[in-house]
Amino acid sequence: MSSFMHMLGTVDPRDLNMERGYRRWTAYARSKSANLLFIHELSRRLRATNARLVAAAAHPGYASTNLQTAAPKMEGRRAAKRFMEIGNRYFAQSPDQGALPTLYAATAPDVRQNDFFGPPLQGIWHGSPVRATRAKWTRSDTAGRGLWAASERLTGVRYEALAN
Repeated sequence: MSSFMHMLGTVDPRDLNMERGYRRWTAYARSKSANLLFIHELSRRLRATNARLVAAAAHPGYASTNLQTAAPKMEGRRAAKRFMEIGNRYFAQSPDQGALPTLYAATAPDVRQNDFFGPPLQGIWHGSPVRATRAKWTRSDTAGRGLWAASERLTGVRYEALAN
């Protein structure tokens, strides 16, 4: 699962946990960029093993969820919370519509390795799922290998069948 916000944050392999200057929206953007980069590397590894499994990603577009209002609420910023509630009410699509790209990526017969789906940008991230635009750095083989290695190191999990 990713977000169009991935466009605002690259993966910093020297500071994956953002221990040097944490900012919530930067962390969110970086994590969504990392999700796409990880899918890229997983897809590359699946292709190398001729696996029938497909790794794809999706983003919900602008869906009316608590993502936009949770932080202002926790911080007691009433005006910001109200502003986001208005945005959700008048500009966002429903959570059900936001789930469609994920369902499409998981079930549609035309999904290919490393695809990324979301609602169309022209509709301001509303509507039926289409192949979505993604940042160039989320397709870097070198960065993908690095993120994979860091993930193995940080989690202690290694998938021998996908090692290469």
